Amino acid sequence: MCGQQCSRREEGLRGPEKGGQVIICFGGGKGLSATVRALRLNDKDFAAVVGTTDNGGSTGSLREEFGIPAVGDFRRVVDALSTGTLPAVMESRYDGHALGNLAILDLVKRLGFGKGLEKYRKALGVRQRVVPQFLEPCDLVATVSGQKVFGEFQVDDSKGEVERIWLEPKRELNPEVLELVDEADVFILGPGSLYTSIIPHLVPDGLPRALSKIPNRIFVMGITNDLPIVHGFKVSRYVGEVEKHLKVDHVIVQSPERGLPIDVHGGRFILGDVAHDNHIHSPEKLGDVLCKLLR
Repeated sequence: MCGQQCSRREEGLRGPEKGGQVIICFGGGKGLSATVRALRLNDKDFAAVVGTTDNGGSTGSLREEFGIPAVGDFRRVVDALSTGTLPAVMESRYDGHALGNLAILDLVKRLGFGKGLEKYRKALGVRQRVVPQFLEPCDLVATVSGQKVFGEFQVDDSKGEVERIWLEPKRELNPEVLELVDEADVFILGPGSLYTSIIPHLVPDGLPRALSKIPNRIFVMGITNDLPIVHGFKVSRYVGEVEKHLKVDHVIVQSPERGLPIDVHGGRFILGDVAHDNHIHSPEKLGDVLCKLLR
């Protein structure tokens, strides 16, 4: 594995005295979990920025009852990076809630949102920085074929053309996000649902401009089209939607196809088998591709 050739890094992002690349990853829960595990397997310096607008399942219920940003995706990413036995315990369900979500809720009520999430990360022994996109609650909103659709879950389940995406109410980014972006020299976006895990990271004011200054920008495509809102999309359409907001230098595409038609080739498109099954990425395979790309 490429990780055997990559030098082990010190904890956290490097300062001016350190060598090597500093990577920042953006995404949602499941997809970003694969990316951070891929980077950890190869001893890369990285930080992760996790979306906070999910409104489904356990995290949606907690948002509605307690008025906090989404915590489920953050928990998934932290759990994916933890090497102990706690992640399996934190996935246990009680009255429909993941135990980890309830633990974070308790920490947030005691310490505040940002400090509560940080305490959870440290409690699970994760040294890499994982930060939420926002510290205050907001929701994803889209115009789909002329109709306003409110909420991540509802957007994914919509049918029609997405004409615009924004966040309500308008919030200031977590200050840590821009600090991490300023330190990074590699940006990795995804994988994840196009309109609810990927593009929401590209719409906050000022963030695309800051990301455009990072010299190496990588978009990791999903494995398949499994949501109504992207039915019939091909690779070029995904990239086109992303590049309405931010140009990317490389695109990692699953090949052979697993339900997402490939209509691109060569150049910045890196085609390879990075799938674990028909729906999710293999951290080992994705790590090999990323490590070769980042040499």
